[in-house]
Amino acid sequence: MRTLSNLSPFVTSSILDSRALRRVLIVLVTIVLLESMAASGSRAEDGPSFDCKKASTAEEKTICANDDLASLDRMVSDGYQRLVSNLGVEGANKINSPFFLARKKCNSNVECIRSNGLAEVSTIHEMVPEFPTKEQQSSLGWIAYSSLKTHIKVGDCVNTAISELGPRLCSGDCTGNLPFNDTGDTIIAENGIYGVSYDRIPGLEASKVGDGVKICLKSIPKGCPANDDRDYNWVWKDLRTAKTFELFDSEHMCGGA
Repeated sequence: MRTLSNLSPFVTSSILDSRALRRVLIVLVTIVLLESMAASGSRAEDGPSFDCKKASTAEEKTICANDDLASLDRMVSDGYQRLVSNLGVEGANKINSPFFLARKKCNSNVECIRSNGLAEVSTIHEMVPEFPTKEQQSSLGWIAYSSLKTHIKVGDCVNTAISELGPRLCSGDCTGNLPFNDTGDTIIAENGIYGVSYDRIPGLEASKVGDGVKICLKSIPKGCPANDDRDYNWVWKDLRTAKTFELFDSEHMCGGA
């Protein structure tokens, strides 16, 4: 039996070179596979719930180009799967379809897509209270109001955005819940925090839908009946105007009308 030591230097060198080449090729293939797997995992983690290579509509392309929208899309997709588990496909589709169609109408409007997604998250939360998870809420700085009330303390603040504002009572001449009138003011944040006043609030009326706001809890009602947690007092700061205003989240105190 011939060993490497019995072979000519040329043959020995060729065999060693061949084996070294195979080892190099194996290492290179392994590296390529690992990088491919990492890239694939990154896309699944960082991208939206759909394949951006197949994105064909304006809103899909906009979501693919925006990390925050992609993260929100993954959250909505998770919420939809939870709806399917609870209600079945037909029940989940009844809730999802209006939001899906509304998103298409947003085209490339980032704020429209974002507001639509957050509204769907809020709607799913009403059906599936454990959604979104605390990790998901933190990823977007979004905490559902009903969830927020279970653990927030006086002095705690949340960052969100304004989804609606206008007069306390909207008469027949209102268009899009405006203009403001002497019935007072109301405002709603995207996470569901609500504020109302019988008086007109100049700082509130200087705000616009979509403005980022920082909302801090000033006081929690005490001695309220069970399941009546109205009358949380919040201090709002519009991050665009820098104006601050204070509002309760109900027209009546807990235990009242």
